[in-house]
Amino acid sequence: MNTEAVLEVRELSVSYHRERTLENVSFLVAPGQLVGIIGPNGAGKSTLLKAILGLLPPNQGQVTVWQQPVAKMRKRIAYVPQHNDIDTDFPVCVWDVVMMGRFPHSGLFRRSRHKNHLKVAECLRQAGMYAWRNRQIGELSGGQRQRVFLARALAQEAGLLLLDEPFAGIDLNSERIIINILRGLKSQGKTALIVFHDLTKAQAYFDSLMLLNKKLVAFGSSTKVLTAQNLQAAYEGDVTVLSGTDELMVVTA
Repeated sequence: MNTEAVLEVRELSVSYHRERTLENVSFLVAPGQLVGIIGPNGAGKSTLLKAILGLLPPNQGQVTVWQQPVAKMRKRIAYVPQHNDIDTDFPVCVWDVVMMGRFPHSGLFRRSRHKNHLKVAECLRQAGMYAWRNRQIGELSGGQRQRVFLARALAQEAGLLLLDEPFAGIDLNSERIIINILRGLKSQGKTALIVFHDLTKAQAYFDSLMLLNKKLVAFGSSTKVLTAQNLQAAYEGDVTVLSGTDELMVVTA
């Protein structure tokens, strides 16, 4: 056990609908890291986040957060699900969604309630969504919804954030706001694992990358992970790697 690791995953294997989706995955994540999780569709990226949270039971292996079982550390872990995991028809407004992040901190006294309201307002402003605080969640665009759910994670004041494709299908302004928020969290020593698809931006956005295809293909710096050999192994040859003088460009078929 590494006493400096925020997250430690050891020999994790998970099956979903009777199909093995993760096989013997092990890694450590240090504090203050933005980790991009990349790989082809069906590689087990979302499964990994859900297994870390304990939402999917492992066939084998162990997950610890700050050297403790996940069940003891849930208040310190925030999760932002995929778009399609969110019920946009549920009659709840933006303010109430973000207030859900305060549940671990809620108390019976007026001071606690006042503090919670101040924190929710602060997080909505940080995400650029305060003006929409009374809107029903289904009235928002995809990028706006993602910013609201990130604001909920901020309101939780968690030290570890797990985000499942937060940049998928959003506008450039929302993408800019989200990555700036994540960089701010990193500067505070917080850690985030983010499922991500745009490999051309991965080098700029993340401190380290995790390349999955059911097994862990590579984990480390972008220069270590984004090699032609690793990418072709993960994407099973269905990839073109264009090497330039300034950056590595990747095009998947």
